[in-house]
Amino acid sequence: MWRRILSHPHSALFISLLGVLLALPTLSSGLIGDDFLFRELITGQSTRSHPGTFFGLYTFADGRGDHIQAMKDAGIFQWWAADHALMSFWRPLSELSHWVDYHLWPDSPTLMHVHSLLWYGFLVWLLSRLYRLLDPTAVRPGLAALIFAVSPMHLFTVIWLAARNQLIAGCLIVLTLMTFHLWRQGRGLAYGLLSMLFMAIGLAAAEAAVAAMGYLLAYVLILEPRRASSRTRFAALLPFVALVVAWRIYYVYLGYGSVGLGGYIDPGRDPLRFAQALMMRMPALLLAGLYGASSSVFHLLPEKSQVIYALMAAFIVAVSVWAGQVRQIWSHPLARFFGLGAVLSLVPVCAAATNDRLLLNAEFGLSPLLAMLFTATWKQTPPGDRHRIGIMASKAIAGVLMLIHLAFYPIATLSMAVAAPMMSKASMQLESLSLPDELESPNSKVILINPPKALFVGYYQTIRRYFGLHNPSSMQALTSGDQSVTLTVLTPRSIRLLGDKGLGEPISRDLKKQPLHVGDSIRAGSFQVTVEAVNAQGNATQALFEFDYPLQDAPWQFYIWSESGYKRFKLPAVGRSVTLPPVNLGAAMKKRLKDML
Repeated sequence: MWRRILSHPHSALFISLLGVLLALPTLSSGLIGDDFLFRELITGQSTRSHPGTFFGLYTFADGRGDHIQAMKDAGIFQWWAADHALMSFWRPLSELSHWVDYHLWPDSPTLMHVHSLLWYGFLVWLLSRLYRLLDPTAVRPGLAALIFAVSPMHLFTVIWLAARNQLIAGCLIVLTLMTFHLWRQGRGLAYGLLSMLFMAIGLAAAEAAVAAMGYLLAYVLILEPRRASSRTRFAALLPFVALVVAWRIYYVYLGYGSVGLGGYIDPGRDPLRFAQALMMRMPALLLAGLYGASSSVFHLLPEKSQVIYALMAAFIVAVSVWAGQVRQIWSHPLARFFGLGAVLSLVPVCAAATNDRLLLNAEFGLSPLLAMLFTATWKQTPPGDRHRIGIMASKAIAGVLMLIHLAFYPIATLSMAVAAPMMSKASMQLESLSLPDELESPNSKVILINPPKALFVGYYQTIRRYFGLHNPSSMQALTSGDQSVTLTVLTPRSIRLLGDKGLGEPISRDLKKQPLHVGDSIRAGSFQVTVEAVNAQGNATQALFEFDYPLQDAPWQFYIWSESGYKRFKLPAVGRSVTLPPVNLGAAMKKRLKDML
């Protein structure tokens, strides 16, 4: 039955519908994180201009010191953030897709999610057509599309409206590959021009579209007709290389890129560090793509543990490649194309901290590669084969992968989709909404001593406005709650914080290139921070906070985190200290979900 379904002429439609149906419960997920910022920018409630963009949706920091200081004063950025942080991305086509949302259904996040689901369904359908175009066998193309459609690894890309840019870019990558293939198979130059056009449009949707170059390079190396000379092969790539170079020059000229933040490395500005990150992150991402071991875990590990993790991941991936060799899939040019294309497509995303949603473009190649391994494994093992032990071992590896991708993944995807609406509400939204309405005290200054994640505090005021709550004049975090923190009141206007792990979050500051130093003095709204001690990573472990007016004055409102949300905190007397335990995110999330049920 499965063979009949997967080889059916309309299997592309069936599989794309299955992918959409599995993600259908996410329609009630509402807005998440950047989605709230997008709403205010598109509706004109706030402005954020940047050259070459419609609304500045993807300009989170423009590198201007005065702008960064203003964001620190308001609490959008925390005091330890880089003074000239730049995190800005040129994605005009994706911006237009959100403009459509707010002009056709401005008050319906559900329809916005329908919009994203349509892009996802279109992506699955396009992939099905691409696999059928490249692979003449009956079952493998449908199986490859099925493996992609049921994968939970890219589900957050579908759930998060702000990540729609990846879906749009993904569609254009596939269209680029389809038309490039038709051109190289002698169907006419028009397809080559179409391929360039699709890639150009893709680059206007997201930087992720540059992953198409990985698959195009793999194509000319492996799938290009044998009669073509090396010169002819690479000549076909030159227009695409020129396009990417022109895009990059324009991109940098307009001031886009990432500088000064720990979450991103700009390959063009810091190639050596990017190469180091590539060697560490690539194995973690491949392990996640093959076995579902979340790559986010890698990012949370200490540096020494990351090295061990990367080595273990590389070993497991190598064993998986060996299993494919035993099953002789690497003798097929298609397998080599998909494998090399998947690896090359991961190169640009290694510039960002590892995250499973970055696997989307790599799954274009990993899914058919797995389909080839599975179909090769289903074949009978020749009796008396002298490599029987190797064949049995490879069969066991393939069996584990089949269990993961064909049995566990569909259940996991549906379960995650069902849980997504509750999880999104139980996380960032309830954090910000647990603070009281400030209608009666709009001049108050809220100090959050140990929020669960200080980075998210920058979203709080936007989220609260969306839900109709009034905000204080400023809302700032002193540190992140992932560690035990000792607070000492030194004078009526000053306190000291001590945290062994580091008071700042590395994602907001590239501590390797811009470490904090003892004696650094930083202004953040109505208080001054002086760094008194730092650790080996360049993060502050002890800091003095001097406030412009007495701590007991009316404007100041101090809060600490508890399992039920934020609660008012009475500072100890002068000369006294208090130690706050690390935030137990698991317990807090469990309680929030229980309260919602």
